[in-house]
Amino acid sequence: MKTVFFGPFIGEFGWEMLYWHAWVNKVSKSKFKNYKKIVASFSGRESFYPNADEYWAHPDEFNNYFKSCNGYITDFWKNGFPRGNESIQKNLLGILKYESWKYFESIDNQVDVKAKAEELLNSYKRKLPEDTEYFIPFSPNSFEGKVFGIFGDENPKSDICIKQIPIPFQEQSFTVLEPPKKTFSILKDFIQPELPLIAIYPRNRINRRPDKNWNKLNYFKLIDKLKREYPDHKIGIFGSPGEAFFDDNCPEGCIDFINLPNNHRMNIQVAALKQAKIAIGSLSGAMVVARTCNVPVLTWGLSRDSSRFHDENQLDIETIFHSIQYPTSDEIFKLSKAIINEEINYKVPYRDWCSLSFLKNRNGNDILLRYRLKGFLEKIGYASNKIFG
Repeated sequence: MKTVFFGPFIGEFGWEMLYWHAWVNKVSKSKFKNYKKIVASFSGRESFYPNADEYWAHPDEFNNYFKSCNGYITDFWKNGFPRGNESIQKNLLGILKYESWKYFESIDNQVDVKAKAEELLNSYKRKLPEDTEYFIPFSPNSFEGKVFGIFGDENPKSDICIKQIPIPFQEQSFTVLEPPKKTFSILKDFIQPELPLIAIYPRNRINRRPDKNWNKLNYFKLIDKLKREYPDHKIGIFGSPGEAFFDDNCPEGCIDFINLPNNHRMNIQVAALKQAKIAIGSLSGAMVVARTCNVPVLTWGLSRDSSRFHDENQLDIETIFHSIQYPTSDEIFKLSKAIINEEINYKVPYRDWCSLSFLKNRNGNDILLRYRLKGFLEKIGYASNKIFG
């Protein structure tokens, strides 16, 4: 029996969900169904790959290098590129908002992460048969006439020298994410099976788009409102250590789903989401995972990101994208209530439903003129980024 190896995946959480795992699962059931299929990724993500014969988790010593993930790779991949960045809004003539970027340069002793990823790959290759077929997300790949992965200069001198080509959605097969059945017995130590859950994802990344982070105080305010409104619900705090608020101190009365062993964290979170009525958090890859677990999601961010987030909704799960970069806790609380209480009668696709109009007149199916104008001006502003950014 021939062997096919998928990995090692060392990149962005959301990219593994959107541009990798669903393709691996599809070809594992078709082209490679009679192969021995081995997948390598971060510890605890076995549930992403139900068709794999073996799952190899990266050794902990390598994970220290795979931070500030960016697509299929990480920031500072080679020669300090690509750089970490942050979206900054500026004003043209004090009227038209447009987007610019602030970049984070690599530190003096920055290690080329690419070298560490290749070292990890070679450690896996030593355990595999010589005729193994490889699909490596951080390298150029070709499959049935389609190319994907990382392309560009071997010795990059700028961010644009590294080109990432994702796998198109139509080449993948998306399904609702399910945890290993044994995980539910572990979950009972955190929450009783009959209790409804509200999942909070308090994103807090430093070098990779910190503009997506919400204010920590806003999360405190939101959690307090939700506790008072839903005393019969449990509130869970989700995320990863070092990339989420409250990884050092979970709010009182909430369940800590962050500080769990690496090899169990993701499986336990996926199992817990089966009891969730909603997942709430600023735009991040974690919100993609929550939605893939068939959980309604409420997220927010720059309006230019709205279309992409809805495009990524391949399973057509209830989604509200609130097109405000830094909303108030009261706005998010009102929208959360509308989802939890099933108050919304969607008469248009989720992408066309307007949260701003809903907050104004309780009808998100018709976009108010002021918000149409706001969206139009923002599109002009984002287009201006190439000129003024």
